[in-house]
Amino acid sequence: MSSSMKFVRHPSFPIDNCFFTGSGWFWKMVVREWAFAQLDITDVEDGLQATSNNPTIVPGVFEQGPKRITSTRAAGAQKVTVRFYANAAGFTFVHLFDKDPVLAAQDIRIQVEVQTRRAASAADVTLTQLGGKTVAINAPDAKAYEMDKTVVYTNATTPLTLFDEVPNGTNHVVLASHGIEVNDKICMFIGGATAPSLRLDVDNCEEVFAKLKGKMADNGVVWLGGCTIGSNQEFLKKAAKASGCPVVAPVMVLQKKSFPKGHIDMLDGVGIPLVFGPEGKPISLTDFCGRQDTHQFTVPV
Repeated sequence: MSSSMKFVRHPSFPIDNCFFTGSGWFWKMVVREWAFAQLDITDVEDGLQATSNNPTIVPGVFEQGPKRITSTRAAGAQKVTVRFYANAAGFTFVHLFDKDPVLAAQDIRIQVEVQTRRAASAADVTLTQLGGKTVAINAPDAKAYEMDKTVVYTNATTPLTLFDEVPNGTNHVVLASHGIEVNDKICMFIGGATAPSLRLDVDNCEEVFAKLKGKMADNGVVWLGGCTIGSNQEFLKKAAKASGCPVVAPVMVLQKKSFPKGHIDMLDGVGIPLVFGPEGKPISLTDFCGRQDTHQFTVPV
């Protein structure tokens, strides 16, 4: 075994989240949950790959699915790039192994601390970047999101036209409106708080969200930026089944502000986001974010 193997910060990983000994040895990384992170290992002999000794925190090589740790070596190179998923808060070691994943190849390992993704306040939430073809539809009094195509919804008669301007093959549709309680249920006032006839509620959401079927790309996602709309789980269930897409929505109040183009604020624990799948059943956040490559979005480390 090579005695010169060592861990090196990957260019994509923020230096502020790295810890080094006085001699410069890279010994620890800090990552927030639901993110993928990368690191490099140099002078790696053929046949070695990386795993995690605590797969609850960072899934290792026994994981079946997109959250599995991977080791990639360029042809003829002795540098291996490791990509891993921050599945849950806690600590683990990432180490190289030869044949037995439980046994480290030499005593070389790096500590990974996964921290809870929960901002101190709604104003400090982490922002998720959406990829592919994106559309934002904002209420006139809640212009929060800007995407490839951005619409301010001003139809004065019916919410049934809400998704008329969504082009075929869209990967992400993001809605922004106030969430207001009506008859003990939170509704989305997509035409503005002064246009109650344009609200989305459990009685009309199936008909409205069904308009997205056939327009969304495979593995498309609907994001509901309406304060507390996630507390109306019947709404989320119906919207997901009708659209045929996962629907993500916050249980808590969101910050009333505008965000950078292509970014949304819903995947932060301060908002208590919920996800319902196309079958109308809840999906855990960690499993949903584990498929961010499939759904084309990026949760920051």
